[in-house]
Formats: sequence, structure tokens, C-alpha cells
Amino acid sequence: MKTNVFYLASFMFGLLLLLASCSDQVKQADEPEASAEEVEMLLSIVGSALSDEHEGLLSGIMDLTAQPGENGLNYLFRHQGSERGGQNNFVRRYDPETGVHSIRFRRGVDRPQFRSLLRVQLEYIFQDETGAFIARPAQNPNLIETITFSGVRDGFTEGPARRSEFERSANWLLEGFGPANEAMQLSGVQESRGRMALKNRDGGVQASRSYQMLFNLTDISIQKPDASEDRLPFLVTGEIEYEIRIRTMRNGEQETREFAGTIELDGSGQALMRVLGIDRAFRLYLQTGEAAARD
Repeated sequence: MKTNVFYLASFMFGLLLLLASCSDQVKQADEPEASAEEVEMLLSIVGSALSDEHEGLLSGIMDLTAQPGENGLNYLFRHQGSERGGQNNFVRRYDPETGVHSIRFRRGVDRPQFRSLLRVQLEYIFQDETGAFIARPAQNPNLIETITFSGVRDGFTEGPARRSEFERSANWLLEGFGPANEAMQLSGVQESRGRMALKNRDGGVQASRSYQMLFNLTDISIQKPDASEDRLPFLVTGEIEYEIRIRTMRNGEQETREFAGTIELDGSGQALMRVLGIDRAFRLYLQTGEAAARD
């Protein structure tokens, strides 16, 4: 599994390089500058794929750094009993031959004007300094040195005016988890795809949007939390390269746009997002995914 992660990461990275250029070419890009509506749409999609609240990258890192317990995940960066909600239908399995811990759970909301459902499938391989598997990571967290991780989360939210669906998959390697290290190094890829439909008064689809996106984690560092500070948005730094394709259907007409660029995490709780072809940079809050107000 560890080898497969790196083959996938290498393949995705090569694909990304074919589809996008590096961030220092922003001003030389030939793509015409996007409209305000397209920029707003792009920021919304990328912000959700990053944020903790929308089951994005930070939420995945929360799960990656957690240890499976008997009845749930024991989080490193999140206090137990947080606002995220319970892990219903929690199922855990361990294969001693492969070292794979498999986790499944779901959570959701069902109200008269709002429904949501999230399904999560995670696989971990915990290894010590010698590469040996760790069968009980929650009982032996100080033995963990590396974590090989794959996770898929998919779900939907639905209200009177719109319905959104998404799926995110991650294939990551975390190194330096052990107590001797001040920071952990994260590498790998995250793929996202989703669809959003706006409804009219009769319940029909007025307009829809779908997207496919790739995050390549090129240089991500995660500081260890201490007793007084466990807020992950302020402890993760580094750079992500991204590529995204967005299709919009309105009034029977379809339009497709492609974007690429970089996302810089600087430990401020925000991400600095650059887009090829747009001579501006944008800031996104990592917790919520919302765009920060511009000066």
C-alpha cells in the first residue's frame, strides 16, 4: 500500500505538470482574466476543498493524525466532543498481515428544511522506526513514526434552494509522527469532485455546476500541538499545487473552464491562493473555506 501511494502521487504529479505551470508564471499566462463570477465560483470550490468545516483537506488531516479506538477516532488536533458530531455506525477492522486498519463511519442531519449525509472510509498503516506494523496505535502512540493513509469521504447537503454532492479521496504519507520530531512532513495527493444544483420554485434544476480538482501536496509541514494550542489551521505550513476543471450548465448551455495555480499555507489560519492567468492573489480561511475580505 505504501508503494502504491507513491506511484499514484508520482502519476498525479506528472499529470499536474502537464496541465499547469508553476506559480511564478502567473503574469505570463495567456489565459484571459476570469470574470468576477468565475473567481467567486473558483474560490468557493477551492475553499471548500481546503476547509475543515466542509470536509476538506484540513478535515482529512484531522482524521490522518487520529488513532483508531474501539468506538471512534482519538483526535490529536481536536478536542473530543467537538461540534463536528458523532461517528455513527463506526466499524473498525485490522489485518495483521498487511498492517491495514480499516475504518468506516457516517454522520448526518435530517431536518424539515435541511438534510445532510457524510460517509467516511479510511485506511491506515502505522509503522515504527524499524518499519514494523503497530496493531494498537491508540495504546502506543509514542511508537508511531510514519502513517500511510488513504481516505474517501462522500456525501451531500440539501436545502430548499440547492443540493450539493461531493467526493474527496486522499493518498498521503505522514513522516515524523514520533515524539522526537518537532514537526511532521506530509506528502501525497487529494482528488475532489462534486456537483451543485440550484432549484427553482417547482423543485426543478435551474442551473448546475460540476468540478474535478487535484491537490498535489509538495511541501507540507505540520507542527506538533501543545497543551494550550491544537488549532490545526495555525500549525500547518507549505505549498499545494492545484488543477481544476469546472463545468457550468445554465439555460441549456454548457461552459467549461480550467484553472491551475498554487496555494500557500503560512501558519496564519489562512491560505494564499494564486491563479494562473490572474494577476491577483486571494486569501481563504482554512477553518471555514470562506474568502477573506480584500483591503
